[in-house]
Amino acid sequence: TGVEHLRDWDVVKNYIRPRIINYRKNEELLMDIPHVRIMDLAVTFVIPSENVMSEYENGRIEVTEFLMKCYEVDEVTMYKQAIENLEREGYEFASVGELLNIDELEVEGNEKCASQNKLHMLSCRNGIGGAVTMLSNKILSETCQKMECERIYVLPSSVNEVLVLNAEEIDVESLQKLVKDVNETIVLPEEFLSDCVYLYDSMS
Repeated sequence: TGVEHLRDWDVVKNYIRPRIINYRKNEELLMDIPHVRIMDLAVTFVIPSENVMSEYENGRIEVTEFLMKCYEVDEVTMYKQAIENLEREGYEFASVGELLNIDELEVEGNEKCASQNKLHMLSCRNGIGGAVTMLSNKILSETCQKMECERIYVLPSSVNEVLVLNAEEIDVESLQKLVKDVNETIVLPEEFLSDCVYLYDSMS
């Protein structure tokens, strides 16, 4: 049955997906579910319900402590498997200018800091929970190659996507102010991820 499949690591391991959330805002939730903490974020694990329980479509099953005991694996093993699955599925990489039909992004103290060829979006193929793409060194390394740079800033636009920008194009203080302002005025509370700006260096 679906429930039996759900408890079988050999069945579900190729379906495990990472979910990324803000650590501080979810401390109570995280007390009861397996997770890996990364900086100010936490990575939990979900299974698309249609993969193991066909009667439940378009849902996600949270991996609980009970399921972890059934699988007999630890959080690090599950994290590695989830990232491997993410990378296998692929991702979306697109110019924000093309998506929104804009030529530049105004950031205080920087003129034309991000033309449509400089600011890009990263997300999962299905667009849901796509900010997890920032967890993959492989995806970020490929992003640097596509943007022809060695270092990028990763901006947590929401839990569904991140924005990436050549780290040489703008100072981080302006970006941090931008991210905080957008989170306070545009991003829905349930989609908030972080006020931080992250740096990825492909050479380190």
